[in-house]
Amino acid sequence: AYEIASCLVGSEMCIRARFFYIYALADTEHVAFAAPIISSYCVASVIWGRIFLKEKLSWKHYAMIALVVVGIAIMGVFDV
Repeated sequence: AYEIASCLVGSEMCIRARFFYIYALADTEHVAFAAPIISSYCVASVIWGRIFLKEKLSWKHYAMIALVVVGIAIMGVFDV
């Protein structure tokens, strides 16, 4: 029962996330703000995994996190 409930909750959250994603990109006036925020989910997932799940990260992981953050900042600042 727990597995079914967690699958249903995960599915519902995925549907809601897709709705907000499409809504954010449909707003052409603010899409320059939405794109960098949407792009940062992968970095947030890795950082949360490190903090909450105590996952071990190598220097390569940290280098790539920094590179992604710089790329997101460039997208946000220069509207690339």
